[in-house]
Amino acid sequence: MKLIMIAHHLSKLYLILGKLLKIHHAVQYVGVAMIGRYGI
Repeated sequence: MKLIMIAHHLSKLYLILGKLLKIHHAVQYVGVAMIGRYGI
């Protein structure tokens, strides 16, 4: 029973990490696009 709960929490953490990584990549992409466009 405890193992199921741990697995459940891990899968939730994985989803949150995935969302954060997607946001991070999006921010990086926008940053690179801005630098490319304006030559900052």
